Amino acid sequence: MVNKIKSLYYRYKGIVWPTQPMESGEVSDLHKNALRDLLLVSGIYLILYFFFFIVKYSTYQKYNNQVVADLNAKNASGILHFLNTYPGNVIYIFISLIIFSVMMVLVSYLLSFLLETEKRKFAIHSAITLRSVATAFSVFPIVLIVNSVFPINESSGRFASSLLVSSWIILAGASYILSVRSYMIDNASMYGQPKRRSAIVWTIPFYTVLNFMFGVIFN
Repeated sequence: MVNKIKSLYYRYKGIVWPTQPMESGEVSDLHKNALRDLLLVSGIYLILYFFFFIVKYSTYQKYNNQVVADLNAKNASGILHFLNTYPGNVIYIFISLIIFSVMMVLVSYLLSFLLETEKRKFAIHSAITLRSVATAFSVFPIVLIVNSVFPINESSGRFASSLLVSSWIILAGASYILSVRSYMIDNASMYGQPKRRSAIVWTIPFYTVLNFMFGVIFN
C-alpha cells in the first residue's frame, strides 16, 4: 500500500513538473500515457472532492440551498439544479475539462499548422497537448483544498475574500507556467521546435479557450 502511494506521488510529481520529455514511440502509447496522466489527476481531484464534501457537508448544503433558491427564482430546469449544486457539479467540472482538452488540441494544432513550415501529425500533437493539459489541471486539487478550507460566504470579510481570489490568480498563473513548460519540453524533444515558438502556440489557445469558456459560463 505504501509503495503504491509512493508510486502515485512520484507519477503525480512527474505530471506537475516533468523531468523527462516525451519520446518518440507508438502513437497509441503516447496517447495512453497522456490519458493516464489526465485520469490520475482527475482521480485525485475526485477523491478530494468527495472527501471535502463529506467532511464539510453542512457548508456545502448551505451553498446548495442558496444556489437552489437563486435557480428557482430564475425558473431554471432540473438539470441546471443538478449541475450547479454539490455533488452534481463535479460532472459539470469534468465536462468542462473534456471541452477544454478538445479545444486546446484543435486550436493549438491549427496555430502550429499556420506557424510551422514542417507539418506535424495530428495524433502526436494531440498527445503532447493532452499531456500539457494534465499538467495544467494538476493544480486544481490545490484550488479545491483552498476553496474547501477557506470558502467564500456571507460572513467572509473583504480581506479573506481578497486573499482567496488572490490565491486563485496565483494558482491560475501556476497552471499556465507549468503547462507551457511541459509543452515546450515535449515539442523541443519531438520536433526540435524553438521554445519561444512553442510558448506562443500554447499561450494563445490557452488564453483564447479559457476566455471563451468563462465567457459562456458567466454570460
